[in-house]
Amino acid sequence: YSQQLKRGDEYEKLKRTVAISILDFPLFPDTTALHTRFRFCDPVHGLELSDILEIHYLELAKFRRTQPLVTPLEKWLHALKFADIYALGLVDLPEPIQAEEEIVMALDIMNDAYSDEEVRDYIDCLEKAERDEIWRRNNAVRRAEAEALAKGQAEGLARGQAEGLAEGLAQGRAEGEALAREKMSRALAEQGIDAETIYKATGIRISGVPEGGGDV
Repeated sequence: YSQQLKRGDEYEKLKRTVAISILDFPLFPDTTALHTRFRFCDPVHGLELSDILEIHYLELAKFRRTQPLVTPLEKWLHALKFADIYALGLVDLPEPIQAEEEIVMALDIMNDAYSDEEVRDYIDCLEKAERDEIWRRNNAVRRAEAEALAKGQAEGLARGQAEGLAEGLAQGRAEGEALAREKMSRALAEQGIDAETIYKATGIRISGVPEGGGDV
């Protein structure tokens, strides 16, 4: 589009340009429309600047084999998406496509190319490369998921061990302090300290000790 003009040329010399992209993946997953068209426009005010540049996207992933073949576009999309099936000769061409001489001719040329060993090898290499790339991406995802799971499990185990250790230490400390207070109470009682004084000092009441002191 931009190479139409040379330095000093007027913009009026630009010729209308139409770009057509046939995709084997969904570009706009939020819509079921398989054919979308774009021009220069102002979406706020609904104004179109020019039709000098137009971009079309045809998403083959949205085309279904069961769709009716009425328009030339539908017939070509069907032939493009399912050409491999017809190239193998396992399925006959639908009648609406058999009536389209240009499509039949294109499929015949494709069949001839498939029968050429060098072309067939090249196509096989492309298909293998595509499968390898899909496997590489999926394997990378699986590896990342496994690493994340292992990391999460390790962190969970470490956190559990740390919490268990802290809880055990706290429980052991509490039990140790209680045992120490009990021993101190017994020792004070043996020295004849009265029960009220022992309770104030240790928080433990010793049975059998008189309020005014005496043996346990």
